[in-house]
Amino acid sequence: MDNQLFPETTAELLEKKGKLAPENLEAWRNFSKTVFKAGALSE
Repeated sequence: MDNQLFPETTAELLEKKGKLAPENLEAWRNFSKTVFKAGALSE
């Protein structure tokens, strides 16, 4: 039995998630772009 809590992330799984919840996926992408853009703090 596999003790892994979450399934392994694959391109196929990401594509499926994107089709099922495109608005959520876009929100996460925008979040990532926002928090990692250049600003007051250096990398």
